[in-house]
Amino acid sequence: MKKYFRYQLSWLVVVLVTWAVIAIPRIMVNTEHGFTALATIEVVIHTLMLLCLLLVINEQEQSYGYPVRYVLLVVIGAGIIGLQLLTSATLILIYMVMFSAILVYYLPLRYCYLSIAVNAVLFLLLQRFYWHHPWPVLNTLSTSAFCLFALVVSQRTMAEQQAKEALQISNASLQTTQALLIQAGASEERLHLARELHDDVGHQLTSLIMQLDIARRTASDTLKPQLEHCYQHARKTLASVRSVVSDKRNHSPIDLQPTLMQLAENTPRIAVVVHYQAHPLLTQLNYAQCVLRCAQEGISNALKHSLATELHIHLYNHNPLRLTISDNGGHLHNPVPGNGLLGLKERVETLGGTFTFTPNSKGMVLNAEFPYANDSH
Repeated sequence: MKKYFRYQLSWLVVVLVTWAVIAIPRIMVNTEHGFTALATIEVVIHTLMLLCLLLVINEQEQSYGYPVRYVLLVVIGAGIIGLQLLTSATLILIYMVMFSAILVYYLPLRYCYLSIAVNAVLFLLLQRFYWHHPWPVLNTLSTSAFCLFALVVSQRTMAEQQAKEALQISNASLQTTQALLIQAGASEERLHLARELHDDVGHQLTSLIMQLDIARRTASDTLKPQLEHCYQHARKTLASVRSVVSDKRNHSPIDLQPTLMQLAENTPRIAVVVHYQAHPLLTQLNYAQCVLRCAQEGISNALKHSLATELHIHLYNHNPLRLTISDNGGHLHNPVPGNGLLGLKERVETLGGTFTFTPNSKGMVLNAEFPYANDSH
């Protein structure tokens, strides 16, 4: 059964305890004289806030995507405003601190600072003109300071998490590259051994057979049986050596599929799905290495520059060989290629292929095509 919810214990405890500190006193106050309409609305908002907070901090990102999470953030923001209209209690301001700590995971830092400023101004205006209280400057400044502190701490935590993800994807890239090179090294070692057997042992055995053939034809009758036996034994040995050489030359080609599967399994945060169709070009080291580099760069870009939760790697057994890497990280307007994408373009073009990267309604799509002629393999 798929696990739909996953929480860090520290986050879960903080959210539950903080919500209890805010909501339970307010619910107790509202229910002292029975449930009025306004009291019922406030209880519903507090309950809705808890549900939204728990859904937003859920780390199982495959359960529901970022569009749903943005809706939840809007609901939390609206709930904070709604509670300020229902009560003048400053305890509600703690929700702003929680909101600021969570918002940094979903919006650029400048928008988070803007959110703190907007909430502070809105609180001032509501307290002064809606509740007709004196200007609550001290409460506003202290709350804003707590919001900034929570924002900085969350931003630092997120930066450390991103560094861990970068290290994890780097390790995965190194492991997959090593696995591919091990395959290539084993193939090269087999071919080297085949050449040595053919050029050294094979030639020596051939020379020995020629000498034995002359000897058995010119030897006396008493020596001919022994020389004939040696001659036939040498021929069988040469046939065995040739068989071994042929086996070593007909080595198993490079298999890229397990290497891509290993990369997918070791990718953090994003669910990587590999759709693999075997192709003759993929058995060659230079093409296999280029495809692997494209996959690594596509995953790295999705982790660093998008909110993707899924990434698909498609390899099509067509002529030309076609590679497509797509994610669901959202639409990017006029993406600017960095050194990674430009390096991939150069790699693909060096092999005679074409490389493009384009955004669509779901996310980024990388395409690479490699021409293939049957007589060139």
